[in-house]
Amino acid sequence: MTMHRRALAVCLLVALSSSAFLAHARAGQRVVWVSLEGSGRTAKVDIVSGRTIASFATPGRPHNVAVSGGVVAVAMWSSPNIAIIRAGRVRTVSLGGAPHDVKIWRDRIVVANQGGSRVQVVRTDGDVLRSVPLSYRPHDLAVNPRNGKVWITLEGTGKLAMFRLGSDAPVRYVSTGRRPHDILFGPGGRLWITDWDGTALVYAMPGLRLVRAVKLGSEAHHLAFTRGGRFVWITDHGASAIFVLRTSPVRRVDRITFPGEPHHVTITRDGARAVVADHANARLVVYDTSTHRRVKFVPVGPAPHGVAAAA
Repeated sequence: MTMHRRALAVCLLVALSSSAFLAHARAGQRVVWVSLEGSGRTAKVDIVSGRTIASFATPGRPHNVAVSGGVVAVAMWSSPNIAIIRAGRVRTVSLGGAPHDVKIWRDRIVVANQGGSRVQVVRTDGDVLRSVPLSYRPHDLAVNPRNGKVWITLEGTGKLAMFRLGSDAPVRYVSTGRRPHDILFGPGGRLWITDWDGTALVYAMPGLRLVRAVKLGSEAHHLAFTRGGRFVWITDHGASAIFVLRTSPVRRVDRITFPGEPHHVTITRDGARAVVADHANARLVVYDTSTHRRVKFVPVGPAPHGVAAAA
């Protein structure tokens, strides 16, 4: 073999090795956790291969899911429990009431206990640290990553509740004049809220000043920001649709008809895929975040609800 041919062969081998490495890396970054209300299990799914990597018993209608580092937290809506999954094991923590939403901030799991009208703070090792009573039933919550303030939507009211982790200051209530549903902090520290009437609301902080309201469908549900925060994907259960909005300036850029019942949505670690739980059809629906085109269906089991990208 001439020196030129040897050089070409080496280049080809390097290219093939690089392609294989990138494919493996993409696969590792396209793993999600999904709660299956119909089977009482929470599963770890590789959406590239469509394979369920692991499945854990989380009985009691596992609902919302949060993932951070090696910790997965699951609210079991028809039980008094949350589940903490780490290192391949499940720990069940009984909180009373009916936990609806969970978020992880540092080494804390913050739980919206709708049935118990309180928010509870649990260490990721399972120790219960604090219980904060509320005047109304909490639905969903978000933790401001900058200051540890917890903002909570309250079932059946137009109010938000707020308190700070690590502070004994009393809970503050703020009226929105709306019907807030899900809640998440986005780019620039703005607070994004979906409204039960199908509107996306954007608030500037710290004063909770409404800066934009964008009408979507009829029942806006859950939201997830793309990597870098340029866009937000929002499910609308009542409209059987997904909406994509630009975050600055805030405007609607797409409406995607959804072939089922969309609930939670997440963006994979590599930013390339949006994954939506189709509650009616026992599957995840995967989209390309650049083109907004549907890529595939991934069967996962009955009644998927919460979905969160593996950290």
